[in-house]
Amino acid sequence: MSFVVMMAARVPTMSVCRTPILRRLDREEFKWLSVVGQRYVVALALVKHTIMEHPTLQLPPTSLLQRSVSRVVLACIQCRSRKVRCDATLPSCNRCLADAKTCKYQMSRRGGRPRRPAAASGQHHQSQRDNIPATANQPLASNSFGMGTAGSSSRSDLDTVVNVSNVNGVALGDTHLTQAQVDQLLTKYYVFFHVAHPCVLPRWSLLLRLDGEPIVSDTLLPVLLYIGSIYTNMVDSGPLAKAASQAVSAARRRSEPLSPYYTQALLLYAIAVYWCNEPERGRDLLNEAISMALTLGMQKMEFALQYGQGDPVLQESWRRTWWMIYITDAHIAGSTHSFPTKSGAVEMTAGLPCEEHKYESGVRPPGSWDK
Repeated sequence: MSFVVMMAARVPTMSVCRTPILRRLDREEFKWLSVVGQRYVVALALVKHTIMEHPTLQLPPTSLLQRSVSRVVLACIQCRSRKVRCDATLPSCNRCLADAKTCKYQMSRRGGRPRRPAAASGQHHQSQRDNIPATANQPLASNSFGMGTAGSSSRSDLDTVVNVSNVNGVALGDTHLTQAQVDQLLTKYYVFFHVAHPCVLPRWSLLLRLDGEPIVSDTLLPVLLYIGSIYTNMVDSGPLAKAASQAVSAARRRSEPLSPYYTQALLLYAIAVYWCNEPERGRDLLNEAISMALTLGMQKMEFALQYGQGDPVLQESWRRTWWMIYITDAHIAGSTHSFPTKSGAVEMTAGLPCEEHKYESGVRPPGSWDK
């Protein structure tokens, strides 16, 4: 019997699957086969052939083959260091008892927090998001550019002077938002959305431009507030989505020269629309943003200097806007199998984004942003 098994191990399994011997196996023998494993298909076929020639030879009982093997996932430190099997008996395993050694188990590094129901977990996370302070000035996780940490407003010398109190309420169509609501929605945007799409000006810089540049307050701000409303239940997103759409449409109808702020707002609005279950409309908006960016020449190195107004933070924002267009275009093209991309078909000389903490703080290292 053992000789037959040894010889069977030398024969390829696939060659036996075509033999007539295997087709004559009965149900009990297949049950035995499932226990032993597929590597011994040849052995079973040869055993069957041997039994036909020697009727006195019997197969082993199925009950003996079905003996379960217990697998121990926990082992004491002594057994682990000696690389021997441990029965994980508490408080001391049998091997340590036999060897008169101290038996210790390593503490698990996994958290032992009790699980909560899914519904309760969702309510907990929602309440956490709603309870974030409106003037949050906390460090955030790494963003999609992989540029370290970011804060919603990390320029400490301006945070004490410039905050969202400059915005004394906003009227968006039929919806009027109070100062506190605007403050909270901007916080939601910077805490939950900006970390993954960090192309808009840092919060302190954005607030400085709200009064002096109407395109920022009339077009970009409604989009930011709408995106922020997606992350909270305290404000209805429906009216804000309509207001953002109207703001984008109004900017599209203007006869004034194209503005990078409008391109930026259109890009962010396209991302929000796409991921709010409107992929076709979102893709169309993104194509419009790409066409506008290419018309402006945002993919070129000199664009940031031309439209940066001498402000290195604004120049960095324009560079980030182009690369966000490029990344979003490639991301959607990859998920929809629509290569090649429109943004990838042009020559790009725009500088790469700088480190996040430099962008948020407004600190300009010599020559680091001009290359």
